[in-house]
Amino acid sequence: GVHARAMPVTFETERMILARLAGPHVPAFVAAGDESEDGGGPWLIEEWIAGPSLAEAARRAPLPLDEFVRLGAAVATALHELHRQNVVHHDLKPQHILFRDDGSAVLIDFGLATHGELPDLADDTGERDSRPLGTPAYLAPEPLRGERGNPKSDIFSLGVILYLLATGRLPFG
Repeated sequence: GVHARAMPVTFETERMILARLAGPHVPAFVAAGDESEDGGGPWLIEEWIAGPSLAEAARRAPLPLDEFVRLGAAVATALHELHRQNVVHHDLKPQHILFRDDGSAVLIDFGLATHGELPDLADDTGERDSRPLGTPAYLAPEPLRGERGNPKSDIFSLGVILYLLATGRLPFG
């Protein structure tokens, strides 16, 4: 599809990592291939998560304490489970967090992620310029210096998200 041609490195990273992930906090991997029947390029099928994104709650921030605690705990649990599977997301932000009907958080968009047992395609490509990978308002200092693969970077991003939900604004503008 268009996504595959527009961002081949992030698409390939997503296919590699999503196929290795399991559990309720990530979309289930269904199938992937290198060429579609109509002659198109690489493709990926994953579970559709229909629930709302955390961005919807962030627009209402500052949140009441009980909602802040419930959402924050759900996101922290999902991130912990991701890190237990040897993956660092590297682009954690409200738009990349969805919720199932039971309230559990689902992390999506693994195009910039790293897996401890896989090559870091996003960092190794010649297509990359000198800008850090990720969304600037949520980036930890390490990725700003070009360092990748550290779970602490995701925890920093989680802190930015929690600050936003608690106050209604980003900590660093």
